[in-house]
Amino acid sequence: MRTFLIFLFFISFFSYSQEGIADYLLVEKDSASFYTFTKKGVYLSSFDVNNQIDYKYFSYGKPLPKSLKGVPLDDLSVVNLNDIIYLLYPGGGILYRFYNNIIERIDESFAHRNQFSGFFFGHNSELYLLGGYGYWSAKNYLTKFNFESGSWNIVSVFGEVPKGGINQGSFLKVDSSVFVFDFFSKQPEELSETQNPFLYELTLSDFVWSNKGRLSSHSPISSVEDAIRSVRVKYNNGLFERASLKNAFRIILPANNAVSTYVTDASLSRLSKNSIFMGSRLVYASRNADNLSYTIASIDFNKYAPIKEQALVIDDTVVFEKYLLYSSFFLLAFVVFLYVFFKNRGTLYSLSGLSLFNDKGLLLLTKEELSMLILFADSPIVDNNALLELFSDESKSFDAIIKRKNKAIKDLNQRFNTVFKQDLIFKKTDKFDSRQVIYVLDSKTKVLQAESPDSPA
Repeated sequence: MRTFLIFLFFISFFSYSQEGIADYLLVEKDSASFYTFTKKGVYLSSFDVNNQIDYKYFSYGKPLPKSLKGVPLDDLSVVNLNDIIYLLYPGGGILYRFYNNIIERIDESFAHRNQFSGFFFGHNSELYLLGGYGYWSAKNYLTKFNFESGSWNIVSVFGEVPKGGINQGSFLKVDSSVFVFDFFSKQPEELSETQNPFLYELTLSDFVWSNKGRLSSHSPISSVEDAIRSVRVKYNNGLFERASLKNAFRIILPANNAVSTYVTDASLSRLSKNSIFMGSRLVYASRNADNLSYTIASIDFNKYAPIKEQALVIDDTVVFEKYLLYSSFFLLAFVVFLYVFFKNRGTLYSLSGLSLFNDKGLLLLTKEELSMLILFADSPIVDNNALLELFSDESKSFDAIIKRKNKAIKDLNQRFNTVFKQDLIFKKTDKFDSRQVIYVLDSKTKVLQAESPDSPA
């Protein structure tokens, strides 16, 4: 009997060991512990004083939902929202919740299969799914889960939305922003995906997209196949990225416009996609020799030193091109504004003594011309009779007085045009009485009397 109990003990120990796991999912619980989900139960793990992984195993309180039985766990997308773990079916739609040691389905939706490789994240107690690929095209829309109806709704977004969708992208949520880069776009009419060379930011406070600039650092991911094989894990406010078949990895900090490159070693040669960071320690499942099972392991990331640091975005050429475009537009608008302003600006002339002048020139006047301009300084419209009174002479006939007045206006206009390149006084018909004649200055001309001259003799 004793031998049988010892045998059962060893069987139980190795059954609950985190070695030889074939189907698993690593999920951060909090800053000090993490989950390892399997099809039969979950490991709750933490680090002891020697930085060794200490864990406890718990069988699920209920069998897994039937819709999960044929799905590899590491194909699920995961969000820890308010200490509740949410698991999303590949491609979107079906949503599960892990709570009280039970994984249960909580949606009233279906397997959409329309947002594979989309970014599943939580913000302000809401769950979102951004981008992805499905039905032969990449998607650029944002969907949100409605906890009341159990369905997914499209969220209206604004700004510079990435054209052609977001497939196999690098996503990073920092505070109230989501950064997206190194992704591929494809429309149904296109034969292949094209890599988008820009970094985009989606602000979650107003759901506005903005293009932050062209990626200037060379990415090791150059195809969709590279992206599928790559390992990309959030690390603090940055993204850990290791491309398959590459001997280096990068830490990308979009908010700081920086990327650091590190040389890897044999300890990360079997690094799997499903990995998490616990502080400075990278927790991952290393492939065993059989390539069918995994062992949960960890490594202190501080052991690596960067070999190269460089800018991530804002290529100088693109910035300069944008600068030329915007500055040219501004200069053109400024020139048009100045042209319209000066074209429509009124011209001011000053009367002082027997002089009429402004900043463009000076015209000497006769006493008769001065008397006429004094009338126009008082009013922009002068009645014909008021001008005739200036030239009244009892020894002259009325017809002679009219000719003298007309000649004085003509002479003044000619001399004014010689100096200032325009006419000054214009003859018009009174709009209130077509039988009456009036005289006006040019619509953009105004005469001011600088001082009270002596009355002309």
